[in-house]
Amino acid sequence: MKQFSFNRFWQLLLSYLADNKKRLMILGGGLFAATIVLFTVGMLAGSTATVGKANVIGIDMKVMRLITAIGYANNVAGIATMVILSRVFANMEQRSGEIQFLMLPATTMEKWLSRVAYIVLVGWLMPVVATYAGILTWTGVASLLGFEDGATLLRIMFDNAYALDMMHISYPGSLVFLTFAFAIFEVAYFIYCGTVFRHNAWLKGMAIFFGVVMVLAFAFGVWMGYHVVTAVTNGSTQAGSAQDVMELVSLTRHSALFLWSGIGTLALAPLFFVLSYRSFRKRQLETRKYNIITLQK
Repeated sequence: MKQFSFNRFWQLLLSYLADNKKRLMILGGGLFAATIVLFTVGMLAGSTATVGKANVIGIDMKVMRLITAIGYANNVAGIATMVILSRVFANMEQRSGEIQFLMLPATTMEKWLSRVAYIVLVGWLMPVVATYAGILTWTGVASLLGFEDGATLLRIMFDNAYALDMMHISYPGSLVFLTFAFAIFEVAYFIYCGTVFRHNAWLKGMAIFFGVVMVLAFAFGVWMGYHVVTAVTNGSTQAGSAQDVMELVSLTRHSALFLWSGIGTLALAPLFFVLSYRSFRKRQLETRKYNIITLQK
């Protein structure tokens, strides 16, 4: 079998879903419960913010509180996605499982692509559904108990621009593009980690990922801080004017940086998919050699 068959690919994908149905239901329930817990913690954390300080730069505290809670809940989906994606080939951690999977009557591309499609479906769709379901459930129950901001919360969930407008924050289109590109890159990167690292792929992948992100975030913070200090030193703004400082760190001022960062990030994503497939194909060849040697003995 050298030619790709969509039918074989589809049958493999369906078999993964059928074999792991119970496990997926437990995982979905766990994500749903964790979302509700983290959202509640986020609401409590948001309610402790000082209104006076926030109003200096015109932030709507009701919106800020809801965004804080949504951010807490999104952490569940974010971490779950990373862990799940990095377990793309968890069925190959044991040597017996690896041989059994790699010897299936399907091409290398069919086996690789079916696992990638399965893990993207589970690792991306399930956390998103669990997050929305958890927040909607929390909102429904809380509204029955007297929660008055349910309509605002729902609008923020489905219209991010509304929350940013309420907080007087400019959000350039290039940053939307960068967010989309980074999401694609994240999927490709963790699938690559799940292919290359045979054990604890999620831990190794996340350690590298957050290490690089922290370095880049620090570099961006230093670069932005340099522009603020330079502007204050040159007298183009006053150090005591919070509004002027907010204007200096406005996201729209860095639109070009976000655009080129998004282009670079999006360009790297296919590379990680290719490297993942090459690594998987190498394991396929190693297994064939192992079987040939075993038969000769």
